[in-house]
Amino acid sequence: MLSGQKSVETRSYRLPKRLEGVELAVIETPGKRGRKDAGVEKARIIGTIIFETSYRYKNERHWKGEIDKHLVESSDPLFKFKKDKEKWAWVVKRIARLDKPVPPPIKRGIIFAKKCRVPIP
Repeated sequence: MLSGQKSVETRSYRLPKRLEGVELAVIETPGKRGRKDAGVEKARIIGTIIFETSYRYKNERHWKGEIDKHLVESSDPLFKFKKDKEKWAWVVKRIARLDKPVPPPIKRGIIFAKKCRVPIP
């Protein structure tokens, strides 16, 4: 996402209205697939992001039509479209990478950048 190639983040829920246009911390974690081989051993803030809005994908065809935006392959076992689960597009307005990752706050969940003391580039 931080490379700028991805313009939509997909989630199973809508972006809360109160978070539209709000700067959030981008927190990288080892994740379900594990990223220790990529040097990610624990959570860290690697940038900030602002989402413009969100919309629900009407069906799998709609989702597949935007693969160039969300970059999730149809065969991806974790993040592919599933007929029994809603899929939402969170539209990226602005994203910025930090020069150096910083530790995240202890609180989990959606984190506002201003509460993290993130050094904005």
